[in-house]
Amino acid sequence: MTAPRPPIDLGVALRALRRSADLSQRQLAERSGVPQATIARIESGRSTDPRFRTVERLVVAAAGRITLSGPAAPDRSPARALAPARQEELRDAAGRHCPAHLDAREVREPRDWPGAWWAQWYSIPPQGDGPRCRR
Repeated sequence: MTAPRPPIDLGVALRALRRSADLSQRQLAERSGVPQATIARIESGRSTDPRFRTVERLVVAAAGRITLSGPAAPDRSPARALAPARQEELRDAAGRHCPAHLDAREVREPRDWPGAWWAQWYSIPPQGDGPRCRR
């Protein structure tokens, strides 16, 4: 197993990106809509955990790109791009997304549900004339 990579120093990376785009902090703030003071805090390391959307706005405003990729293959080939989750387009009857922590699947009948251990009961005809099988 490979050792985990050290975290990226966001302040150093953002400063290098901003300078390569030949922008001042004030100009980057105007382009991105992020306050100049926030940019200064990120670059100096005083803001240790900025929101992803803030970083995304700064990177895009400086003509950069953020790339997320899946894990590298065991044969050390480059990591592959991430595909959207299969259930991303699934909605409930009210048009809402399924909660992110659930592995959602389209269910048309009980047998489609992997946790439906009871699904076979609907295909078993009732037997006997006991109290459970009154008609």
